[in-house]
Amino acid sequence: MSETKTKQELVRMAWIAALRREGHRQCDGEMFDGHGGVCAIGLLAEISSIRRHQTDAIVDQAGDFAPIGNRAGLLPEETTAVWEMNDNGWAFDEIADEVEAGFPSRPAPAIKEAG
Repeated sequence: MSETKTKQELVRMAWIAALRREGHRQCDGEMFDGHGGVCAIGLLAEISSIRRHQTDAIVDQAGDFAPIGNRAGLLPEETTAVWEMNDNGWAFDEIADEVEAGFPSRPAPAIKEAG
């Protein structure tokens, strides 16, 4: 018998796969840079069917990215950790590894050194 997955689990799995897939141009400091770049949270928004024009309203209403992270079953502090990893130089595949492993680096993801 197969295990039934919740919608959040399915979104999370699709998001992790998208983070690992080549072809997404990563940006930081904003969810979408207007030039084809997307941050890890913006990619989650796309995967969970939140339209780009809706993301600002969702973030402004909540004051943070937690409602978007909730689509993949992330706790508010996990959503913040993803945002910090993205904006501190973690590559999408590294973020995917962290999410899949259950955030072993939490609460404060390390800043990646250039090089």
